[in-house]
Amino acid sequence: MSDSLARLKEERDALMRSRLSGVRAVETSDGRRVEYRSDLELARALYAVNELIATAEGVTPPQTILFRTSKGL
Repeated sequence: MSDSLARLKEERDALMRSRLSGVRAVETSDGRRVEYRSDLELARALYAVNELIATAEGVTPPQTILFRTSKGL
């Protein structure tokens, strides 16, 4: 695992702990302190970090979603 990927995962874990505990301020792995204004801003940051981790791991979201429907007859 690369160093930057490990750091991203540490930041994601810190964001998750912060969001679940209701704390709005997070200290990152490199010593920076970030304070979020709302839970929505914290959720957006968490989403962005998860996207960066997925990209670094080579995981891509599905490009096509197939629906199979039936009238139940």
